[in-house]
Amino acid sequence: MKLFRLSQVIQIVELLLFGYFFVSPSPQSVMKKSSILISVLVPLSLLVACGGTPTATNTPPPPIPVAQQQNTPPVAQKIADSADWPYAYLISEDPANFDAKTKEAIAGFTVTSATLPNGSKVIKLKATEPQYQDQSYALKPGQKLYFIEKFLQDDVNGQEKNMGDDKVVVTESDGTIVQQ
Repeated sequence: MKLFRLSQVIQIVELLLFGYFFVSPSPQSVMKKSSILISVLVPLSLLVACGGTPTATNTPPPPIPVAQQQNTPPVAQKIADSADWPYAYLISEDPANFDAKTKEAIAGFTVTSATLPNGSKVIKLKATEPQYQDQSYALKPGQKLYFIEKFLQDDVNGQEKNMGDDKVVVTESDGTIVQQ
């Protein structure tokens, strides 16, 4: 495939338009043809004046560096290093062993836990308020489930009044966050 520099393309267009321009020199055709000439030559001339030298090629774009191609996993964060840690209450243990603060944090939910034969656990949070949905979490052996309650004062008389400050976090046994 033959490549042309922009200056060569302009010369070819000028020659073609020059011949076209003088084929029928009536006043109406001169006006029409001069507007065509201007609309083609001005942009091309500006491109050349600005240093543009486009060429038609079939070369593919340069390859993306390997470091940019790989999906780098996010940095693992431990729950103890997160902003949620002061508000985290472990709920993947036996609910009968929850301390008073954990019971206060889960106000609005009843927590049940079942251990399966393979060692995994199913933790269910049953909503006691009709506006909230029940939730269920399957944990692999060793994983932990934390209930995050940032503002205990919004839960009065064992009822959840504001779910906006609550969430659940799943971690590995070492505290690395798996799911938020």
